[in-house]
Amino acid sequence: MTNDNPNAPSAAVRQSFVYREIICFPRYAMESVRTAQAKKALSEACVDYRGWPYVFFLPDSRVPPQYADDGIWACTNEPFGVRPMFNYWRFDYQRAVYYSQDMTPESSLKKPALLDPTLQMSLLAESVIAMGRLYDTLEVPLNDALVFCMRISPMNGVRLGSLDEMKFRIYAHEPFSGDTLSVQTSDRLSRFLTQSSDLAADLTVELCDKMGYAGTLGKDFFLKIGNDHLRKGQKTSSL
Repeated sequence: MTNDNPNAPSAAVRQSFVYREIICFPRYAMESVRTAQAKKALSEACVDYRGWPYVFFLPDSRVPPQYADDGIWACTNEPFGVRPMFNYWRFDYQRAVYYSQDMTPESSLKKPALLDPTLQMSLLAESVIAMGRLYDTLEVPLNDALVFCMRISPMNGVRLGSLDEMKFRIYAHEPFSGDTLSVQTSDRLSRFLTQSSDLAADLTVELCDKMGYAGTLGKDFFLKIGNDHLRKGQKTSSL
């Protein structure tokens, strides 16, 4: 499937923001997915806990999905309120691989960009449950593992903190200075479905550790955020 994104921001604009990429796929090979199966699964994965769908699969919207011989993809750069927005995803029929790239909202509001761990927790909780529903609908066995990886880039000069700095004084000792930052897990599909907040909290803590996070907020704090977002969602997981 082509990776060309005709609606993507220019290279110069892209360097001004922080981008988040997620890739997810079954550890064990499965048969090629049919278009009808993929459409049903992507519809189930179109969860919305933040006012903006994670898997932007809305056939009747102004940015309908595009169909190719080897998969489905969609791309939008419509603004989210006052924030610039870029969201691209694709699903590969042959390998059952889901890939997405989106602009993290906080990077459009602060200079230098500020990576808010509480927002990353809500994004992770949303994407974890979305991937669980996607592969559950594709009938991946509950005890089979899904590989899930999140990568954030570019990261030069981005510091870990909260958008609400008056409420949370959360900083790393030093700004992360690498080109990319990633967290990855391989876990049973059943955990994606029934323990999504717990899984997302583990990934958020790992993300904070890799950025040299020196705050006192641990897994329990992030777990509460994940559960709160899931309860408020249009579709709730069976936590």
